[in-house]
Amino acid sequence: RSARGAFIQSPQRSTFVGEQTDHLALLRLDSHLSSTHTLDLRVNGNTSRNTNANDAVSAFTQPSAARLSVLQSVASQLTDRKSWGAKLNELRFSYVNVVPSASSPLNGPAVTVVRPNYATVGTSSYSYVRTKSFQLADQFAWQTGKHEMRFGGDILRQDVRDDAFSLFGTYTFAPGAPRVGEAPVQFQQTLGQALLNYGQTAVSAYAQDNWRIHPRLTLNLGLRYENQTLTDERNNFAPRLGFAWDA
Repeated sequence: RSARGAFIQSPQRSTFVGEQTDHLALLRLDSHLSSTHTLDLRVNGNTSRNTNANDAVSAFTQPSAARLSVLQSVASQLTDRKSWGAKLNELRFSYVNVVPSASSPLNGPAVTVVRPNYATVGTSSYSYVRTKSFQLADQFAWQTGKHEMRFGGDILRQDVRDDAFSLFGTYTFAPGAPRVGEAPVQFQQTLGQALLNYGQTAVSAYAQDNWRIHPRLTLNLGLRYENQTLTDERNNFAPRLGFAWDA
């Protein structure tokens, strides 16, 4: 927990105290099903609430323009490992749910009035972003003779919801203090709701063989395939050939 004061210089000198609260949690469970088979579960999460992120209320911005910013995330991963002699397989599943940005007026929505170099009061803007990710991956390794072979695949799905809207408009006046009979020089109103829902699926697979053809020479052979729907990268093959010479 923390409290931090921000200095306000206009129209009346004062201090706005913003409060921030963070919570973190971590859980891990390891299960040894046998001497060659293990199961691991890891879960972690965090949440943060801030009433004055980035000192938004300070200088010419009044406390009525304060916003509540909320960040939170939950992530989990389940890993299954099993070996058979010189063979090892690792299967992994993970899930991530993140809200990287969510904000709302601290004291309820109000019309925004902006007087440059004097004061900004009120706010009615809301925003909300959430990302969900699911991932399934498997890796298999096999040591046989002069070959160290690896095979693997990965499937990743991401879904994003991005929402933003403002209930009331913004009146902008000429710079300086209010004057009798003054009219605004500009009025801005956002209509509707900016709601976006999008996602992507990424699939990849690879095969690799480290072949020691000589006690001092190893060939690294590999092939990788990737398919990503969002960027439309399809059927992307990437062969790999290398060698290592031990002096």
